[in-house]
Amino acid sequence: MALFVTYLRLGGLEPLVEGPAPRSTTPSRCCPTAGSPCWGRKNGPDRKYGYQECLLLDYRLTGDERMPEASKRVLKLLDIWDPAYSPEHTFWTERYLGLSLFNAVGAYEMWRDDRLLARAWTIFEAVLHPPAGASKDGCLMHTGRQHGERVDGWYAACGCLRWMSSLVVDVMLRYYLVSADPRVPGAIEKLADFMVRTGSYRLRPYANEPSDLTFPDDLVRSQTLAQAEADPWSDRRHALDSALILAAADYFSRQAG
Repeated sequence: MALFVTYLRLGGLEPLVEGPAPRSTTPSRCCPTAGSPCWGRKNGPDRKYGYQECLLLDYRLTGDERMPEASKRVLKLLDIWDPAYSPEHTFWTERYLGLSLFNAVGAYEMWRDDRLLARAWTIFEAVLHPPAGASKDGCLMHTGRQHGERVDGWYAACGCLRWMSSLVVDVMLRYYLVSADPRVPGAIEKLADFMVRTGSYRLRPYANEPSDLTFPDDLVRSQTLAQAEADPWSDRRHALDSALILAAADYFSRQAG
């Protein structure tokens, strides 16, 4: 994927020639079969590798006829994880939500099957409808246990791992391009509002900084900003990820006047 994107951005034949090399055997090994790259450490398919975009881009740039069949195999991962929020869900992260949405969107772009677009519409429901007891302030809610943390209670996923929320926004934009789903702009703006109002803080981390800097708090819980947990060194690294959320919200708010 990195080599193909390099080709798209910079041109030149070298990245396009080298792009297919690392995956020369991948299409025949695509998930979800045992021993494939999509097989997790616990002998089960790993949803994190349900990644359609590289297959779609490969197919469009090279015409490799193995890609559609590989896309069908990856698409099977949609059936092993329910994106809907539930306190009883054993494991839930916004990365899974984003990849699940793109699995449907990417496969739709490959196959133009309206059933896949309808599937994407349903997956997007998880962005809009947090469960009873969770706040409805734009963040993607789940419990700490569902995120793999040894803590109880609700977490604001968009604050817990900001870069994962950026992954979701990235896919929401792609979904919007193929669906024009009118729910997308409001969902992104609401997430950005949460980020500005609750999920960021001002701090001067170094004595030689000319002024306080605004950081996206990577561990903020919904509606509360735990300054004791502020980590400007880690949060600084995720500032660019968070900028995507704000840029997308700014675009849609300008479109609405």
